[in-house]
Amino acid sequence: MKMHIFKVSLVLLLACGGSDETPPLAGTDDGGVPFSDGGVAAVARPDKIPWDWPTASTSSGGTAGTQGQTGGQGGASIIMATVSNTPGAAFENASVGLGQKIRLVSSNLLIDAPPRELFSRWFGEVRNESTTPLCLTKFVVRFEAENNVQLLVLDGFLDGAAYKSSASASLPTECLTEGMPAAGWTIRQGGTYFDVSKVKRVVYSFTPFDPGSITVVPHPNHPTLDAKVVGKSIEGQLRAKQTIHNIGLTFYPVMANGLIEEYLSDTHLETLFSGSAWAFDTRDAPSPFVRYLSFTGWIEGAKSSFYLPQTPEGSRWLAVMQSHQARRDLWVTRKGRVSKSLDDGRANVAQP
Repeated sequence: MKMHIFKVSLVLLLACGGSDETPPLAGTDDGGVPFSDGGVAAVARPDKIPWDWPTASTSSGGTAGTQGQTGGQGGASIIMATVSNTPGAAFENASVGLGQKIRLVSSNLLIDAPPRELFSRWFGEVRNESTTPLCLTKFVVRFEAENNVQLLVLDGFLDGAAYKSSASASLPTECLTEGMPAAGWTIRQGGTYFDVSKVKRVVYSFTPFDPGSITVVPHPNHPTLDAKVVGKSIEGQLRAKQTIHNIGLTFYPVMANGLIEEYLSDTHLETLFSGSAWAFDTRDAPSPFVRYLSFTGWIEGAKSSFYLPQTPEGSRWLAVMQSHQARRDLWVTRKGRVSKSLDDGRANVAQP
């Protein structure tokens, strides 16, 4: 059994300041099934990357509930039907724009309190209910107790299907395919321990990156993935349609109760030539699962063939992608310091 605790890293990662700070709530797959033809998200280009965008206090309605009922106009839509481990909590989508079209399917907040450090983790499944791909989507989730007392704020990026963009010749872009599921996770070190039963309100927002004139389509050279569940792990074979390297596979196992409690992964950092196959396997999930979501990332070409777009717009797009991965790498490093005992479920801190 291999212990995979890291994801594929991009070259030339940008530094992310304030990694232990939580930003304000911002307004704004493969998925085991084929993704549909993509399109161009035609919205205005921002002057700043997503986590610098202003706080959203209201919305103009949107999607509510698991059946897609329409939220009321002139206020955030309240969603009660999200599957969660905080069943007494009301869920509120505070996104603006296209972020309102991302439905939160499930929410699983896990608080680990080992002897030396406290870690808060969150796993969520979402669905893009818009009619266009939504790329490089940032999320912020705020958990509140009675009387809107803030308990915890977490943020991160959603994993999505691999798309090819006009901004980068070698790096696929992660986008939420219209009508398809996706997922995300995050981890935070420190803070104050609380029982998740205290959560009475969950306010969340999704912020897709505004692409401007950048176009995206489902990646035509997406590797072929042949995966199967073996016990509580996933193994199989990935075959390259073109020469690629720095391959990362991420799986989100979904339990019978509809929640995600962990992600599984494997990586292949060396060159995989066109037509060649890589045999992968993940570590075991903590619990049995009934389905999973899968996401694939890679860099085109042989190792050391990384390409940087030279246009200002392409550079901004790449900056978001790199910062996206840098923040993930930081979280994965933190996560690697905590080993979950699969026998008794207790959280143990690995010795330095």
